[in-house]
Amino acid sequence: MAFFILVDGVPTFSVAEVGFYEGAEKLLELWFHLPDGSSPMGIRALPQASWKKLLKLVKCEVLSVITSDTTDAYLLSESSLFVFYNRVILKTCGTTTLLVAIKPVMALVLEAVPGAVAVNAFYSHLHFKAPHLQAQPHTSFEEEVSLLDGMFSAGSAYSFGQQDGGNKWYMYGMQKPGYPLCRRDQTLEIIMTDLDTEVSGHFSPKVFTSAQHLVQAMGFQDIMKGASIDAKIFTPCGFSLNALFEDEVYFTIHVTPQVECSFASFETNLPKESYSTLISDVIAIFKPGKCTVTVYASKVSYVVTFLFSFS
Repeated sequence: MAFFILVDGVPTFSVAEVGFYEGAEKLLELWFHLPDGSSPMGIRALPQASWKKLLKLVKCEVLSVITSDTTDAYLLSESSLFVFYNRVILKTCGTTTLLVAIKPVMALVLEAVPGAVAVNAFYSHLHFKAPHLQAQPHTSFEEEVSLLDGMFSAGSAYSFGQQDGGNKWYMYGMQKPGYPLCRRDQTLEIIMTDLDTEVSGHFSPKVFTSAQHLVQAMGFQDIMKGASIDAKIFTPCGFSLNALFEDEVYFTIHVTPQVECSFASFETNLPKESYSTLISDVIAIFKPGKCTVTVYASKVSYVVTFLFSFS
């Protein structure tokens, strides 16, 4: 059975041939205040087996792991998990049930660091292409907010973009009173849909037999020079990448190539005063029809200038 057709020598994947996949990712970031005298490893003291068990609740599994002096990066069957000294980032796509993991994550953190307190929580995602296929508690943003409000007393929910769906972006944030985020932190996320078919067709073992070759050919290596990279090409199509620098800096990329639901995301916390050039470079690689750019930044972060125009 043929899994793709060729257009000018480049494979093009359709839902009819390889099936629909919800590329839009649910993104959760949890920050913890750890008591004085905590282990230098902090949350990272938890064994990999604990995270693997937890991820089964979310309906995904660990494919591989890379580590640095400060960070553990788990490449998942559905996106990525990053574990730091006092922070956890979990990003999952498809029909995963990410919010089901919040209470187990907090329980695991208390197990590793008694007295730890969840002080910041951020949850977001683009409007799902097929929301009716999502499982509870992700059938609507209202349902998600209801669950989050039941866990956090100081949260706020927001939505941005087209009110009829499309590129609408949802976000929930919580900051525990008395625990201001005083460290430099910033995160850039570029969410892209309607990818150029000549570009999206490359994310398949039919084109690249090794993820390393794809990383170099698509220009990802140039964007994250010097990083340790862990990447995988999925069969029949799809791609995921985690990359680590020192000082807790990470990159992650995920691609769903099917024409009718094409999606790509790029995320990093690389400290920069402006992301204009980086955003332009990423968009030049994927050539999306639509793009949503978000920047989370603390008041003392390096982002003092953020100028970008897109037409």
